[in-house]
Amino acid sequence: AIGSQSRFAYFDNISFSELTQAVVTAGPPQTVCIGQPINLSASFTGATSYSWMGPNGFTSNQQNPVIASATAAASGTYSVSASVGTCQSAPTNVNVTVNNCPSTVSGIINQYTPVTAFNPCNNSVSVGNATPFAVGDRALIIQMKGATIDLSNTAAFGNITDLGDAGNYEFVEIAAINGNDVQFTNTLLNSYTVSGLVQLITVPQYTDMTVTGTLTCQPWNGTVGGVLVFEASGTVTLNGGIDVSDKGFRAGTSSVNSPYVCNQQNFFYPLASNSGSRKGEGICILPNTHINGRGKNANAGGGGNDTNSGGAGGGNHGSGGRGGNQWSGCPNLPLGGDGGLALPYNNGLVNRVFVGGGGGGGHQNDGVATPGTRGAGVVILRAPNMIGQGGEIKANSLNSL
Repeated sequence: AIGSQSRFAYFDNISFSELTQAVVTAGPPQTVCIGQPINLSASFTGATSYSWMGPNGFTSNQQNPVIASATAAASGTYSVSASVGTCQSAPTNVNVTVNNCPSTVSGIINQYTPVTAFNPCNNSVSVGNATPFAVGDRALIIQMKGATIDLSNTAAFGNITDLGDAGNYEFVEIAAINGNDVQFTNTLLNSYTVSGLVQLITVPQYTDMTVTGTLTCQPWNGTVGGVLVFEASGTVTLNGGIDVSDKGFRAGTSSVNSPYVCNQQNFFYPLASNSGSRKGEGICILPNTHINGRGKNANAGGGGNDTNSGGAGGGNHGSGGRGGNQWSGCPNLPLGGDGGLALPYNNGLVNRVFVGGGGGGGHQNDGVATPGTRGAGVVILRAPNMIGQGGEIKANSLNSL
């Protein structure tokens, strides 16, 4: 009961006067980097609720709230009070400092998933796995193949007759995720064809970032990979290197070892044929009936024909070199693979990007031929400043041994 002299009441053995003078035990001051979580914590015996207030309009009724990705605006003083029933404690303050810390990166920083369907009605795509993505994330959508080529048994084999949607790409921002359906905030500017192998790639965001060791990408595996992409709002410092060499389209294999037959002059042979080695992988998806032989595969090098002709190099912005002639014991005919084509990077108003074409395999009858090598991957980075401290950016194809 409340008497005329003693103006306090009891609630669960805690008096009102005791409660209003008590303070919450809260976590210590903390310093975090932009993008890192802020983990707030509080404790008060018998508390039935908590109330947090802080910078940038922050409020929470959780005991231990977490701010998942801190911004500079989250720096400042956070205040927490505890309540027991209808009575509230005195507040406790916690100071949080959010610094612009340079991120240190190396290895593979992107995650990839194939796009399996487009839904233009709600500006979304279906993907193989949406787990790496979150609402608000930036991502890159890119189509790897889809060009149409001349399939005639002539020197024109492999010439591009229609680029289709090959090489189309753009940045997107994720608005919603429902299962493996990913909706974008923006309408896609370019067209894409699922059969041309489209992928969605995470785009890590940094303020200042320092490359240590080697920063690279997942090698193209026939479905995803081959692209390194990130954005930084500050300075990128290259203490290490960026290297996507040998991460692009796959190489053609050498022929099966078999008895030789001179003067095999076709530009294509079927998959099971030993008359020509495998063409490299390029921006056209070849049928198995045309996958071997000296004809180029758009930007990929042709395979060497029987006997012992060399495979050709893949192309990208420049064309690939052609393979060597057939064995000198046969007539001196140029039956090596045709070099991969140079690709157009500005087709009208549409900007495109491509990974490097694979090299064609060499032909063998004595077990010593070598396959081609992979093309180079793609580096897409956006940053206002870059400092070179000895690091290099490389996107090369390797020599065949």
